[in-house]
Amino acid sequence: MKVNNKYQIGQKVYFMHNDKARCDEVKGMSFIVYRNSVHIVYMFQNSYPGMPENDVFETEAELKAFVFENISNEK
Repeated sequence: MKVNNKYQIGQKVYFMHNDKARCDEVKGMSFIVYRNSVHIVYMFQNSYPGMPENDVFETEAELKAFVFENISNEK
């Protein structure tokens, strides 16, 4: 089985923690393998809890678009 993770160790990424936007460096990854799926969790340089890949973003702009998605779609 090949696992395709989005982010690499040492890469700076963005995520939400305790209702605040955070930026940190990936220091490790955990792979949880099931029969039909793989879940990837990233650990960070600072002591934030691990975050699932779907909750981590490559850029600040991507995080903002995720957080403010409902606002930008309302007119």
